[in-house]
Amino acid sequence: MRQAARRDAQALRPDATGRRGSALGWAPRLSRAPLTSALLALLLQGCSGTAESAASRFYKPTGSLQCSASVSTRRHLDAEVAALEAGGAKVEARSCGVDGKMRPAVCGAPNGDIFLVTLDAAAAPLAQRRGFRPAGEVPQAQVASCD
Repeated sequence: MRQAARRDAQALRPDATGRRGSALGWAPRLSRAPLTSALLALLLQGCSGTAESAASRFYKPTGSLQCSASVSTRRHLDAEVAALEAGGAKVEARSCGVDGKMRPAVCGAPNGDIFLVTLDAAAAPLAQRRGFRPAGEVPQAQVASCD
């Protein structure tokens, strides 16, 4: 048993070139640079432009107020979408949602209900003229059912 331990210790000592061996024979040291470069390339590939970058998400407050009847209905959403489409926008997705912001519980204050739409990027000016804003301004927004 001592001989095996001594042989293993000798195998792990640096040789004349300063390289370390292993008990099973020569084991080259791996450089982390190629691995790091490959990992970085994979991560950056996810940030490159894709088909999704051709579409943009927008939101618009519905105007619903606390202690009042909700205007976050499918009918109101469809009316907003129809106005966008009448202006030439291609609406790819639509939904009701909430902006996710904290609000005081006060009757007459906005309740945070929003309409969310996904449009082609060329329709951004039209959407902004209709009162829609980039959804990136409310990163905590969530899709919710229409009343």
